[in-house]
Amino acid sequence: MAGPHDALFKSVFAQPEHAVALIRPHLSDALQAHVDWSTLQLVPGSFVDEELRERHSDLVFRVASFAGPIYVYVLLEHQSTNDHAMTLRVLRYLERLWSRWQREHPHEPLPLIVPLVISNVPVGWSSPTRFSELFPLVLATTSEARRHIPDFEILVDDLCRSSSDALRSRIMAATARLALWLLSARTEQRVRETMHEWAPLFAGLPFATMAMFTRYLARTLGSPVIWDEFCANLSQAAPEAAGVTMNLYEQWIAEGEAKGEAKGEARGLARGRAEGEASLLTKLLTTKFGPLPDAERSRLASATISELETWAERVLFATSLDQVFAP
Repeated sequence: MAGPHDALFKSVFAQPEHAVALIRPHLSDALQAHVDWSTLQLVPGSFVDEELRERHSDLVFRVASFAGPIYVYVLLEHQSTNDHAMTLRVLRYLERLWSRWQREHPHEPLPLIVPLVISNVPVGWSSPTRFSELFPLVLATTSEARRHIPDFEILVDDLCRSSSDALRSRIMAATARLALWLLSARTEQRVRETMHEWAPLFAGLPFATMAMFTRYLARTLGSPVIWDEFCANLSQAAPEAAGVTMNLYEQWIAEGEAKGEAKGEARGLARGRAEGEASLLTKLLTTKFGPLPDAERSRLASATISELETWAERVLFATSLDQVFAP
């Protein structure tokens, strides 16, 4: 099952307009000069090890350039400590992407892949950014040894070393900036300290986007007091957004978990939560695509929480019901 950070990251940054705004500032001017950003598209699939899905989320994009296709591999690092061997892990992921390319294009050169790590480690990024840094310094700096050491650099967007003002000043849509704020906040205390600065950005967001943020906050804010403070800030800065948020939250909790608790069993709790998820997702889909066919309503009614969360991630960037419900 996707965790809340994974779901938020993919729901927002799988959309090309937000992906470009996230990626572009990290590339050199020389590389950007070769890129046609209007061609950027999401590449299906994940290359993260199954056992690391709770710590890593990834998105792969392909963009045209004068030198052929360029891939950008974006990895979200959502764990509490630095991973000294991150470049080794990224190398595995890049190898999988290159291997797939070679299978599909056996007679073509390998494409350039630019790895970008989005880090929300609370203490900031301190791990190596070059693969050669994992080797003893005496080898990495010896010309003869360097002939036998593969090397590449990962770009790092260190969210937790960016101030709240710096994140708000990024040149990207409000949805993307809000997502980065929530991913970087990490703790309830940090959300509490900065929520008044970010509340105005919720004004005017589409219903589906508000539902996505409400889902994330409901899953990550454990304290009712902080939730009430957030709603109070939202009511002052963006009253319409506050009304939508509180209605969605009450529906998700009251219709979902409360139903499960009333049944008094773990199975009832899970089913009750699924009912709440299905009800919310039905509203999102109906708002975007119009009345749902009976077949899709039946699928929603019988779906597991994992399936519902997967479909909810796709709502924002899907252009048809087939894309939402694709296997």
